[in-house]
Amino acid sequence: MSVKGDIIVLDDDDLVCVYWERRCQRSRRSIRTFRCQRDLFSALPKIKNSATLFIDKNLDGKSSGLRITRQLFIAGFKNLYVSTAENPNAQPHLSWIKGFIGKIPPDWLFSDSITAPLSMDERQKLLSQMSMHQLEQYKIRMEHFLNVVHGMDAGTFAGPDLNGFNLPELVINAWERGITMCLSDEQIKAATDHAWRSS
Repeated sequence: MSVKGDIIVLDDDDLVCVYWERRCQRSRRSIRTFRCQRDLFSALPKIKNSATLFIDKNLDGKSSGLRITRQLFIAGFKNLYVSTAENPNAQPHLSWIKGFIGKIPPDWLFSDSITAPLSMDERQKLLSQMSMHQLEQYKIRMEHFLNVVHGMDAGTFAGPDLNGFNLPELVINAWERGITMCLSDEQIKAATDHAWRSS
């Protein structure tokens, strides 16, 4: 029998785990949290490889989340993220993980927030927080996004396969919001795939 939870969180902070559980419950997402590496690894045979795992970078100040994600990758898990109280954008690039996030659940996991239309106030706030490099990347990604949305370019993009269909509004919202939040291509793809399934 499989462990319930398409979202798996390993964090030694009870408050962090409770917050994740409540956020997932509110969005009707299945989650399983673990407070220690031993418990997670004991449950691994029952966890589907398709699960998305969020691993705390520093467990008890002893265990390295980076080392744990490497072991999980070798065990066949590919949807791996490292959560950290440090700046997620200042972390090293690691080929076996999809990215770093903060300690709270990212909006792109939940269709109820990532697929909401982006207001002008939200857009201005997010733009004001971008570095010059992020602004340059934003302009490039938005130009490609607009070309796809307006049917000018159906090439590769961080989202579901178009298959000749018009993009649903939820997918467009998730994609635009993901770009404006400076999410990685992998995170935007996860968000738009989820939005596509919810459409």
